[in-house]
Amino acid sequence: MINKKDEQKEKVLKQVSNPSCSEDILVKASEDNENYTSSRVRRAVALNKNAPKSIIDKLLKDEYRWVREAAASHELVKDKEISNLVKSGDRYILKGLLENPNSTDGIETEITEKLEDESKYPIETDIYIIKGQEGKEYIGGSMTVEEMVEIIVSGFVPSYPNILPGEWYEYNDLYHFVDDCNLNNNIILPDGTDENLNLVLKTSITDCDADFVIFCSIGLEGYGGDYELELEELFDPTNIIVNEEYGLVKTDDFESGYEYESESEWNSFDRGEGKEIEGATADGWDNPVGWEQLNVQVKGDSGYEDFYLEDVIPEMKKNDVDVSDAKDVLKYLKEKYDL
Repeated sequence: MINKKDEQKEKVLKQVSNPSCSEDILVKASEDNENYTSSRVRRAVALNKNAPKSIIDKLLKDEYRWVREAAASHELVKDKEISNLVKSGDRYILKGLLENPNSTDGIETEITEKLEDESKYPIETDIYIIKGQEGKEYIGGSMTVEEMVEIIVSGFVPSYPNILPGEWYEYNDLYHFVDDCNLNNNIILPDGTDENLNLVLKTSITDCDADFVIFCSIGLEGYGGDYELELEELFDPTNIIVNEEYGLVKTDDFESGYEYESESEWNSFDRGEGKEIEGATADGWDNPVGWEQLNVQVKGDSGYEDFYLEDVIPEMKKNDVDVSDAKDVLKYLKEKYDL
């Protein structure tokens, strides 16, 4: 959820990005130095054609490289000032001048040659950290209505937390792994402030389209870890891609749970300590914290809904369904849930 302060920043950013934005608003916005997010606002001011020269001159000295770069690209920077900046500017002033419409072909060639010298014009980067959560053990499974009928007619009596026969970790034909696979929406910016990413999962365990889905997650000690991204350019939260499946973030040895589309390439968020997963055994993993409560859902005519055997069996009996007769039980479930 976006807090009020972030909401206000977004509103200002939209204002100063408008080519019709007034000079007064641009001047006021250029004075916002509150935090990292403010640099986005100042960069947008520097890219606005209506920004006065006095503001561009100030932003050429900004502490954030992407603001300096944007200011150097402004059309009010021209002629002798460009020549002076080529001599004295850092890597990001030079990069901005490459985008300046007043830079001549000769100037652009000179700048390109200078930028090849990374020792004199070093590349600067920052670290961004998506805060991970404590790891969990996740299981997800599917079941046909015929399989559910077999459970009911077997005479199984559901009780908390074992609402299905057998061990909880056996319902895992869709997935069974340990890690931090929940969606993490908090990122720590280079200045130490944090920001909500407002990421939303687009998948769900119900994507399997089975008659029934079963899922469970249990807290574990010693798993999980943060995700780190090293980036040169201004961070744009809309460039994050979540690798997901069945409603969980995928974090295996082959891909990161989160990727970032930069100006020139895709960058993966590297996992910190806690990525390695050990201890898989025939009967689950070590160090469980909490109850192993299975969640069961059935595919009804209006989508998936919770399914509680401890309620369904008495209900069938109340409706004169012979719970020992597979055909009778199957007929009831298919009619009730439109399976």
